[in-house]
Amino acid sequence: MERPRGSGYQLIQSKIAVGSGGLWGRGLGAGLQKAGFLPGADNDFIFSVVAEELGLVGSLAVICLLAGLLWECSKVILRARDPFGFALALGLSWLLGMQAAAHIAVVTGTVPTKGLSLPFVSAGGSSLIASMAAAGILVSIARSQEAPGRHPLAAWSEDVPLYERAVRRALGGLGGVCPQPLARFLETAEVR
Repeated sequence: MERPRGSGYQLIQSKIAVGSGGLWGRGLGAGLQKAGFLPGADNDFIFSVVAEELGLVGSLAVICLLAGLLWECSKVILRARDPFGFALALGLSWLLGMQAAAHIAVVTGTVPTKGLSLPFVSAGGSSLIASMAAAGILVSIARSQEAPGRHPLAAWSEDVPLYERAVRRALGGLGGVCPQPLARFLETAEVR
């Protein structure tokens, strides 16, 4: 039997990978399709590799993790205090959710191939940077929603007391030689 090499080759290999995973999969790293049959296995078709190696259980786990991310995004959207924060959080959540849904739809053959990566799962590149930037902005929006005074700021010595002691010991061991800005900072820091 001759293997198809024209249009649809990636989708056929993707469906083979998804179907051969079964319930529990072949085992992490034991997938056969990524070894040369499935082009773009680390980016455009990473979900088919997950389905082959981790099976239905692993695929559902990845989908549940993405759904959990979107659930947290929806909480940020609903708590936004201003219209800009609401719109920005909604847009970034929509970006991450639709990219994940489109990737899974392409891998399963529901829609034509697009070349989208799966957020936070596909191998690096500009998509990972954009996904991380979106997540960072969402965290910033969530942080701005907290009421002032709800979480009072603590001195850095309270957050990392062992770090302060280690710095003071190390600087004491240098015979008092310390860069001027660091010395001024350590003098003004609260010691508890």
